[in-house]
Amino acid sequence: MKTRTSPCPRQTSSRSRQGPCGRRMSLPSRSVGRIHRAPAGMTAASRSPRSSTTRNGQAVKTRPPQMLRPVMQSPGSHLRAVMSARRAGDAGPRAGRSCRRPRLRRRGSREAVGLRRACGACSPRHRPWRDLRTASAGEAPGSHVLSSPPRKQEETMDIAISIAGSHLARKPALARLAEEAGFGTVWNSGESIPAFAAMMEHTESVRIGSGVFRAFQFEPRNLAQHTADLQRLYGGRFVLGLGGGTKGWNILTLGRDFPHPASRLREMIHAMRRAWATPSDERLSFDGEFYSFEGSALDWNDDGTSPAAPVYLAAVNPGMLRLAGDLGAGLCGHPIASVGFIRDIVWPQVDVGLERSGRTRADFDHQGWITYAISRDRRQALRELKLSIGPFLATRSYASVLDSQGLKAVRGRVQEAFFGRPGDADALAEAIPDDVAAEHGIYGTPEEVVEQAQRYEGLIDTLCLYSANASMTYERTHENLELGIEAFRRDG
Repeated sequence: MKTRTSPCPRQTSSRSRQGPCGRRMSLPSRSVGRIHRAPAGMTAASRSPRSSTTRNGQAVKTRPPQMLRPVMQSPGSHLRAVMSARRAGDAGPRAGRSCRRPRLRRRGSREAVGLRRACGACSPRHRPWRDLRTASAGEAPGSHVLSSPPRKQEETMDIAISIAGSHLARKPALARLAEEAGFGTVWNSGESIPAFAAMMEHTESVRIGSGVFRAFQFEPRNLAQHTADLQRLYGGRFVLGLGGGTKGWNILTLGRDFPHPASRLREMIHAMRRAWATPSDERLSFDGEFYSFEGSALDWNDDGTSPAAPVYLAAVNPGMLRLAGDLGAGLCGHPIASVGFIRDIVWPQVDVGLERSGRTRADFDHQGWITYAISRDRRQALRELKLSIGPFLATRSYASVLDSQGLKAVRGRVQEAFFGRPGDADALAEAIPDDVAAEHGIYGTPEEVVEQAQRYEGLIDTLCLYSANASMTYERTHENLELGIEAFRRDG
């Protein structure tokens, strides 16, 4: 039985400043850093003089990849720093010198970072790169997709976290904690719209996302209105994460199945964007195969804040992955996606959708949701990881994750344990080999989890920590979330 806890008081900062939009905001106590990742095919020279190479017959300077910074100096951190630098062609720290852990790059001064991140009206991360209200009906499909602005030549991997599974009363404080640690996005399970407002009320700059709403429980116009209100109240910081859900889960929770989920979700996104783009003094109408409505436009005033929100889609199967690339600003990757599945299955399908919309990967935020369990007791962490990914691995709708990697036999054993012996945690844990669990999540001490997370660098745009909470009490879930936030804290 999960332990109930009392709400944590809102943390406040003594350092504040007024942004260009007139809002008062707290400046982050630490500057925001990101993990350097050189994009494929990059020909522009890096500004770092640390190493050089030859591209296209010309000598250019490059910067070796930075490592994620561990929460504390560990005995192996010096060796990892040296090996990482040597793999990049740098000699690394010289012997005999004191080794400092690699510092994450900072973009601009602390004050500039605080101003950019604290104000939705003046941060390109928090506003659409194109105002949907100016999109015309004759534009090519996907040309009006709401997303972050195109990335620069030098890319970085951001850090996000999902606080799904935590106690409702603690969510605002956890969001605040993640913001102070420099996380770019905080996701919460999409069940309660008021919870997102509470999280935004306790934060100043971090994006808050629904991870994810089961889309078909809403009518498009109503969801568009809820989203527009959150955007206007909190400076455009809301991210709308949507998923079609599985057939069984929809029947269990919503009482019915929703055939053709990809086509239905595509139409729902178009309907919401029609609602966001229609001025409040005009009639709103939409006539589709699944959704039709006509009446008054959304109740909002044109105060300069776009009512639209970036739409991220949760996807596993090819149809949904292509839809994410076509209409989505980003992807909420599945918590059991391995490196091989992301590389061989996810990206090729997303690329098809991106090509349809006339965009590239630079216009898309692929967030890899990685299940993690942190504990000094590695066996405990491994067991918690297995019990969290087990139900996902057993779900028939997600069969492609294991089958595409030649692990169909493992899937059969996991399904036999999960469905044949319901409630038997030992049987489920034993059915998942240790190496399979390690491929589909990360676990161990804080230092080990940070090191394991490096395998996703260069593969995804944002690493989203997803706490393994299936077998955890509220207290243990809260502890795991705090450990994850501290381990991946962004330092200047």
